[in-house]
Amino acid sequence: MKMLLYLLTTLLSVNTVLSAQTEIDLFLQGNGQYESGDYEGAVRSYTDIVETGLESPELWYNLGNSYYKLGRLGYSVLAYERAKKLSPGDESILYNLRAANLLLKDKIIMPQENTIIRLIRSIHNSARTDVVIKFLILLYLASIFIYAVTLFMADGRLKRTLNFSLITFGILFFFTSVFAGLKIEYELKSSRAVVMVEEMSVSSAPEEIGEELFLLHEGTTVELIGGSDSWKQIRLIDGKAGWAPAEMLEVI
Repeated sequence: MKMLLYLLTTLLSVNTVLSAQTEIDLFLQGNGQYESGDYEGAVRSYTDIVETGLESPELWYNLGNSYYKLGRLGYSVLAYERAKKLSPGDESILYNLRAANLLLKDKIIMPQENTIIRLIRSIHNSARTDVVIKFLILLYLASIFIYAVTLFMADGRLKRTLNFSLITFGILFFFTSVFAGLKIEYELKSSRAVVMVEEMSVSSAPEEIGEELFLLHEGTTVELIGGSDSWKQIRLIDGKAGWAPAEMLEVI
């Protein structure tokens, strides 16, 4: 029985390695196809990897570049947005996403915000949740260490400095915890999608007879705020909202 379990474990390990090697080969193949100008081939290679369930910022970024070269802006923006979701602060991803958005037909302007709100939004969008959590753990461990050191120190200037540092770390830990909590809550509740058709009508109600409110075009990103499997309630960054057929949208 032990030998059978060992063989099964070995076979699973071999299959995992072979699968990983296949995906690496596909990724390198896609890179080569992209560099040679075979953008359709690159899309097929990268998509084959995505269909295995694997994803990474680099994979989505390369897929977005390939779609961009083919002029398929909806798929390009979707891929860049998924890359951004995995790596929010990556300048290359943000730059190419901005370049793709400049080519879109819909030019949606965000309402003016004051400097503080704009700064908070910028930090929120660029900060990765896992990095924030690691920073919290580091603050916690540093605080425990400093507290332990002060227990064995006599009163003096160095101890007062360490106590001040402990208070500072505590305040920083509190505000970072609040920020992390709000960010996690936002990520769990919020959902966005990209318009994948050339033109989409946004209605006042989730039905065909609803009054048309406005039109959206391929590549535009919207926030999903409700709906069903057939119809989605959407909202734009300028505040406009309505209902759109779910089949015309792809969730990021």
